[in-house]
Amino acid sequence: MFDLLCYVQLTHSEKHRGTNRGNGSFGSTKIAMARPATRRNRFFWELIVAFMFVVSAAVFQTFHFFNNAWLVHTNGSYIYQRGLGDDCVKSGEFSDGIKCTSWLDGEYSTFVINGQDITASDVVPPSTGLRLARVLMIFSVLLYLFIIFSLFFICVKRNLKVQKLLCGVTVLLVFVNVFIIFIVMADSSEPFIKTMKYCSLGSAFYYFLLSCLLFWIGSAVHFDSWIDVYDNIHTNDLPMGLLGHIRRNVTS
Repeated sequence: MFDLLCYVQLTHSEKHRGTNRGNGSFGSTKIAMARPATRRNRFFWELIVAFMFVVSAAVFQTFHFFNNAWLVHTNGSYIYQRGLGDDCVKSGEFSDGIKCTSWLDGEYSTFVINGQDITASDVVPPSTGLRLARVLMIFSVLLYLFIIFSLFFICVKRNLKVQKLLCGVTVLLVFVNVFIIFIVMADSSEPFIKTMKYCSLGSAFYYFLLSCLLFWIGSAVHFDSWIDVYDNIHTNDLPMGLLGHIRRNVTS
């Protein structure tokens, strides 16, 4: 009788342990299934936030590309502005407040026509740096379009090739924007009207800095894309023997 009771207790305890192990494995399975879903949701919201920041940056940069207050001279009530393609004179004495001409107008510059005591020889032509900055600004708008469409595509379907292109173009645009910043700052050290001593950075330049900040934040937000690309590059750099060993361990 004692032996029978011991057998029943042992059998019951084994079943209980088996049930616990089963429940534990089931719980682990649920957690493992929940983690990929959590990552997908996080990745989706990263892309949404990044998309909003990048679109805002693109709008700021495109709008202020046409803002003529990149470099500024102030002389009394007259404000002389040089943009990336146009020169302007701003004064309350004008009916519309501002008079502008294109860089291509040469001797018919608004500085000469609408400025105070300024001759054609006083006006410094736009530098090579500013002309390059204009081209780079147009190029950066195209890069923005590519990045925006890439973010939208990845949001719909996660694709490693598109993520690689997105990260590569993002790095390129960062370098382009930084180069534009240095070009404009370098040009601000020299007056574009010889009779005036000081040239300052205008509001368009500071709005451009704001657009760069928005873009850098937006680029950092979708950090899972950067992690995916880094992991892929790191994996491709591993020796084939080690890579095969890792894959066997994962599948076993």
